[in-house]
Amino acid sequence: MSSVKTGIANTLGNKGAVGVSFMFNGTSFGFVNCHLTSGNEKIARRNQNYLDILRLLSLGDKQLSSFDISLRFTHLFWLGDLNYRLDMDIQEILNYINRKEFDPLLKVDQLNLEREKNKVFLRFAEEEISFPPTYRYERGSRDTYVWQKQKATGMRTNVPSWCDRILWKSYPETHIVCNSYGCTDDIVTSDHSPVFATFEVGVTSQFVSKKGLPKSSEQAYIEFESIEAIVKTASRTKFFIEFYSTCLEEFKKSYENDSQSSDNVNFLRVGWSNKQLTTLKPLLSEIEYLQDQHLLLTVKSLDGY
Repeated sequence: MSSVKTGIANTLGNKGAVGVSFMFNGTSFGFVNCHLTSGNEKIARRNQNYLDILRLLSLGDKQLSSFDISLRFTHLFWLGDLNYRLDMDIQEILNYINRKEFDPLLKVDQLNLEREKNKVFLRFAEEEISFPPTYRYERGSRDTYVWQKQKATGMRTNVPSWCDRILWKSYPETHIVCNSYGCTDDIVTSDHSPVFATFEVGVTSQFVSKKGLPKSSEQAYIEFESIEAIVKTASRTKFFIEFYSTCLEEFKKSYENDSQSSDNVNFLRVGWSNKQLTTLKPLLSEIEYLQDQHLLLTVKSLDGY
């Protein structure tokens, strides 16, 4: 388990995240619950909170510290008061809610817009929203949105919004289905309606080889013909690749890249031919086992980034 503070000066715990992770047979699970910066206009601050949590939450296999937490788990679930708001006039929002027309509102939802720009939650999924905005209700009831709040600095407007969300990210070709996504109206102690989701998730069973130890002639190998990557960097040093997988005895490194070019001062196209790439030898050679495995690659520069 781990936690990150993202409150004032990144020292106050009024905003931030808590996380927990575990292995179930051969499948890794991560769960992050967060509370991001509030306020209609503070989109950039929320995005930065997300990136800080991604980088600083210490969960999962320590060998995968080269990767942010969105890449360390077979299945990662991210939930909480993300605090993204709706960019629309308050009266228009209320009219759409009264008519139960949510599509126009979802088009101006800040989280949806930031995800479309690839600013946050890259390659995460979210089930379709078919429930009304979960914030900001009058406590004790679910009949009225209270969208004005008197603060010491003056009157603050909180437009009704889907602040409370559940997203997930799974490795490719793994089984995951969201069976429900909604909010409950029978818990009214908060000005937020609690949100819930249920999932059906595929897990890998512990694999036991039927053949015993393989003869050297039966050993499987993973070979690459070539690899190309575009790296966001102003550096013009050489790069190498590290390969990580639970199906490998240890992580492996390639040689330095043998080609690189740049069309843009901030980006570098780097390439490795077959000669520069290491052959990977998995622990077991059965195809049934290998079909359930995943391989993570990280591109690193010789100067340590």
